[in-house]
Amino acid sequence: MPLSGDSLGLAMIAAMDAYVGGLAEPKNDNYDRTQAFKELGKAIVNYIVANAQVTVNVTSVSLVQPGVGVSGPGTGTGTII
Repeated sequence: MPLSGDSLGLAMIAAMDAYVGGLAEPKNDNYDRTQAFKELGKAIVNYIVANAQVTVNVTSVSLVQPGVGVSGPGTGTGTII
């Protein structure tokens, strides 16, 4: 699935709900702002890793043999589009 702000927002809400839900009572006394943002950061990274789609345009390749069949390994340069 391509990246979606709506889906990312839902993942962030779920991460924060899980964090707050796991706090001991009284929750206000046990809330750790740093840990909350770490959980939020993990949710964002996990979402991107699971859903990012990258297209690479390779403009130049070296050390690859011409012709039909499997070639390589090679190295190249390119841009992410």
